[in-house]
Amino acid sequence: MQTDLDIVRRVLLQASPLPEASIRAIMTHVSRVHVRPGEFLLRAGSVATQAFIVVTGLLREYHLDREGRQATRGFALEGSLSGSLADLISQAPAISHIEAIEPSTVLSIPWNAVDQAAQSDGHWQLLLRRIAERLYGQKVHREHAYLTLTAAERLQLFQQDFPGLLHRAPKHAIASYLGITPVHLSRLSSASRSTR
Repeated sequence: MQTDLDIVRRVLLQASPLPEASIRAIMTHVSRVHVRPGEFLLRAGSVATQAFIVVTGLLREYHLDREGRQATRGFALEGSLSGSLADLISQAPAISHIEAIEPSTVLSIPWNAVDQAAQSDGHWQLLLRRIAERLYGQKVHREHAYLTLTAAERLQLFQQDFPGLLHRAPKHAIASYLGITPVHLSRLSSASRSTR
């Protein structure tokens, strides 16, 4: 069984090289949190203070519009980072929600500890830059899909980017991520199954 240190090390090193001493320095601030489906790690309107590493389970990051409709921004699966970087940086009331879809265990890391580490350790600065670059790349990739692909092509890309997630996440969450209705998602899924 992996320790919390092993998990933090593996996830952070996927983004950028980080000396063992730099990783161990943050570990005193890391706590393990268990959340049930429907529980929130961040609610819009509150101030974001934590970044997360998903150990087990599945999280969804989303926004609400004025009519209360949900727009899924992303999913965080095992071994991935979660947290609204814009909300963490701004320290203004959050515009995002982060909700557990499945029973989940996360490692919670206070943003102020990460920020302090980045102020004194160039390796942490590089890590945060690499994470921001990856997030930007994902944003451009998704924007490109919205602007240039059909709904069926976006679904196919979703299945490539998130293998197996179509059967784990609620259909309304996937549909909003793809920019379509749940009914349209159902039709596309049925058509996809019938052509196999």
